[in-house]
Amino acid sequence: MKNKNIIIGIISAIVILGLVFVIMPPTSKKSIKKVATASKEVIAMQKGAKNAYQAPAKAPAKKAIAKDKGGLTVRIVDSKTREVNTRLKAFKSADGKTSVYEASFSANTMQELTPGTYDIEIETNPPEIYKNIRVNQTEEKMVDLGAITGALNVKAVNSQKKDASYPVRVLRNNSQIAVYSITTNKLGELLPGVYDIEIGMIPKQIKKDVKIEAGKEAALDLGCMTGALVVKCVDTNNKEVMCSVSIINPSNKVIVGSGTANRPIEIVNGIYNVELMSAQRQTKNGVKVNAGEESSVEFTVQAAAPKTVNQAPPKEKK
Repeated sequence: MKNKNIIIGIISAIVILGLVFVIMPPTSKKSIKKVATASKEVIAMQKGAKNAYQAPAKAPAKKAIAKDKGGLTVRIVDSKTREVNTRLKAFKSADGKTSVYEASFSANTMQELTPGTYDIEIETNPPEIYKNIRVNQTEEKMVDLGAITGALNVKAVNSQKKDASYPVRVLRNNSQIAVYSITTNKLGELLPGVYDIEIGMIPKQIKKDVKIEAGKEAALDLGCMTGALVVKCVDTNNKEVMCSVSIINPSNKVIVGSGTANRPIEIVNGIYNVELMSAQRQTKNGVKVNAGEESSVEFTVQAAAPKTVNQAPPKEKK
C-alpha cells in the first residue's frame, strides 16, 4: 500500500510539471536564455577573459565655455586626411592695421579667447596667416580648413642601392630663399606652390619647378645617381695616410665637394679632377665615377722622416 502511494505521488508530480511547462508563456524561455547569457558574461569578467562584456562608452562631455570667453577650434588635416596638432597663434585685432598676440594652441583643439576678431598664424612650411576670424562670447567658432598642405617625398638610393639620407632644401621658385628642410626618403608637408628643390649630394643637385598641391603627394624619384669614389693614399712605406681630398669640376675648375683619403666618398656620376690636399699636393684628372659602382684613384706620398729623440747628456762622474 505504501509503495502504491509513492507511485501515485510521483505520477502526480510529473503531471503537475507538465502542466507548468505547457502553461508557461514563450517569453519565459527567452528570459531564461537572457539570464544564462548574462551569467556567462559575469563569469567571463570574473576570469578576466578578453571578450568580457563591456558597457558602451559614453560620449565625451562638451567642454563648457567661460561666461566672458568664446571658443575657437581650427580643424586641419594633412595630405593623408589625418588630423594634425599643428601649432597656432591667435592675434586679436586692435585696429585696422595691427593685431596683438593673445594665445598659442593646437589645431583640432578648442581654445578659449576673449570675444573679438582674430588673425591666426599657422605654423605650416612656410607659415600662413588666416585673417578676420570672429569669436563670439560663450559660443564655439569652428573653422574647418581641411587639407591646407601637400606632401613632398624625394626618393633616392646610394651607390649600394640602399635608401639614402641626403639633406633636402625647399627653396622659393627662382630664388635662394629656403622655406623648409627635410631629408630624402622622408615625407614632408608644405603649402601648395611651385618650388625649387636642392638635394645635398656631391655636387648638389637642383630640381626646378616642383609643384605641390593641397591634399596630394608629389614624389620626386631620383633613383641611383651616385657612385663611391675611394681616394687611396699611402706613403713610400705602404702605410695609409689620412689627408683631405678636393673634388673639382674640370669644366670650370670649381671645387664641388671634399672628403678624406681612404674613405668612400658618395659622388654623383661624372668625370672629375681629384686633388690631394697634403704637404705634397698632387692632382689626377679625368677620374670617372659611374652610378651604382665603386671607382678608385691612388696617390703615393713621401713617408715622414722618423722623429729623433733627444737624449740627455751623460752626467759627469765626480
